[in-house]
Amino acid sequence: MFFRLNRYFNAGMPYSRKPLQSLWFDIGIVATLILCPIACFLLTRTFVSLLWEILYVSEGESKILSVESDFPSDASSGSSGSSSSMDLTPALPGINLPFSDLPFYIATLIICSVLHEFGHALAASKEGVRINGVGAFVVVVFPGAYVDLPVDPLTALPPWRRLRILCGGVWHNLVIAAVAWALLASNPVLLSPVFRPGVAVVSVDGSISEGAAGPGGLWPGDEVTAINHCEVRSTTDWESCLGQYVASRLEGGCLPRNFVLGAAVTATNFSVGDQKGSKRSCCSPGVESSTDLCFSLQPELNAQRECLPVRRSLQKLSVPCRNSSSCAEGSEVCATPILAHPSHRLLIIKRANVRQDMLFVGPPEELWKAVRVIQYVPRAGLSLASSQTIYYWETLLRYLVSFSGALAILNAMPCHTLDGHWIVMVLIELILGRSNPSLNRHAYNVLTFTGTTLIGLTVTLGLKKLFYFM
Repeated sequence: MFFRLNRYFNAGMPYSRKPLQSLWFDIGIVATLILCPIACFLLTRTFVSLLWEILYVSEGESKILSVESDFPSDASSGSSGSSSSMDLTPALPGINLPFSDLPFYIATLIICSVLHEFGHALAASKEGVRINGVGAFVVVVFPGAYVDLPVDPLTALPPWRRLRILCGGVWHNLVIAAVAWALLASNPVLLSPVFRPGVAVVSVDGSISEGAAGPGGLWPGDEVTAINHCEVRSTTDWESCLGQYVASRLEGGCLPRNFVLGAAVTATNFSVGDQKGSKRSCCSPGVESSTDLCFSLQPELNAQRECLPVRRSLQKLSVPCRNSSSCAEGSEVCATPILAHPSHRLLIIKRANVRQDMLFVGPPEELWKAVRVIQYVPRAGLSLASSQTIYYWETLLRYLVSFSGALAILNAMPCHTLDGHWIVMVLIELILGRSNPSLNRHAYNVLTFTGTTLIGLTVTLGLKKLFYFM
């Protein structure tokens, strides 16, 4: 499906020669030229990082790194194979982007592509270049835009005027990313009359985690204050705390010896739900309990493992421990939960609006994927729908920062079919002049071949990482 809009720009050509427009696109040229070496550095760093991970990191380690890279860098183990948040990575819905974000993905593509091409069209109209075609198209469900400029009138312009047209798209993408980032940064101040600081649950996806969405799980509107001993005051804290438990070893807590002896007897007799007086417990093979959990004890009491009521045990915990040396000798034991998988953790989610803590047993990344949170808690009397609206708004802004910034970086590279190969052609002409066309052509071929190869290899390695190590 195509829509042609060039007549609107061509009709406006007699009225478009304004000093402010010239200044606007002159600033765009400077910004694009500054971005060019930065783009080369980021693409090179991303390529080296991906190549290192594929060549020197095993498949199992890569899976761990891919999980840890979902969280902030301070929460990961710091391995050299982990990728930085500024690296460029292919984004595919259903692979490394949730399908629930598809509307944001499509909306971002529309905004970024349309305003990118609008930059070219507006600059061309301002410079008096008649536009052959401007329009939008849709491939399956993915939108796009295009501008068709005549080559001869474009190349007849002086180099600086040509750069205004060629850099217009990159410049508009930079502006989109900057405006979106500024709105994100100013939201806490702008929203302070109706929201206060804190972490509120917006939604919980039960298809990803039944434990997070069950009767005793999290609910939209819950205000999260801590995960185990890690305080949660912002969305960054939420991710950091979950990432901390991905990277750290499973640890237990010190329990009073007398409590363990009494609670273990009760759990052994009544926890399973068979007939009264059954001697099976949650430590027995094949037995599961919704209220009790099997703990490993150091030093052991009546047995090395004991089935204990989870909530009562957690209320009695004094300090974290990994062995008995951390607990009071003679009066306490170190009780470590025995979980079904090494990646599982016992997480205690504390909430300000609910007295009873939420208990989660499973991989922390599952909780991170299933639960959407926002860094704004509605003040008294504000409905949850407003919080969801702010969440959607901030999600769109984050997509705009990432996608529009990435589009600007890619188009600043000297790559065939992208704006960069036209820009580098004009820059070579400005630097070397027109006296030696063969030298200009050689420099152009070297730069565009290098840029195209770098982007092609980076995208290929990024896709290989996504599909091979997923």
